[in-house]
Amino acid sequence: MSNALFERLLSTETMIDAERELLARGAAAVPVLVSILDGTAKNSFGVAYRDLGLPLRCAIEAASRLGPQAKPLEGLLVQELLRGSSPAANALGYLGGLEQSSVDALAACLDSRDSDLAMESAAALIRCNEVDHAAVVRATAQSARAAKNIALMQRHLQHEQIAPR
Repeated sequence: MSNALFERLLSTETMIDAERELLARGAAAVPVLVSILDGTAKNSFGVAYRDLGLPLRCAIEAASRLGPQAKPLEGLLVQELLRGSSPAANALGYLGGLEQSSVDALAACLDSRDSDLAMESAAALIRCNEVDHAAVVRATAQSARAAKNIALMQRHLQHEQIAPR
């Protein structure tokens, strides 16, 4: 694949159009996103696009918007989650269903001092109907912060569903 798309993801002036192009591809965008997330997509200097900021952010955002079509990215998104990426937590919440290891990783983030990471992890678990999963129950029983984060996000998402648009 040409580096043209990756190069367009580097600039705030062109990244939106590049992201739209990826989204228009649907499931066919997954290999492109994999190459950004796993670091195999590199520029002419041999630097991974994921290490240049915006392309990684765009890849995670595109995964979120692709929803269940991005399911093959789950493991890579969990790796980003474990690096502290709240956007990766958000993207996991739109996959439709989660593997055990993903639920475990999200549950571990519920107690994070990074409130964005904790709240996005809570939202992902709620969206994927994993609140009653043993790992989540354990995390909320062991941590008042984790329990509070789940409760706050449940109220927020419930309000979001009933609020007129």
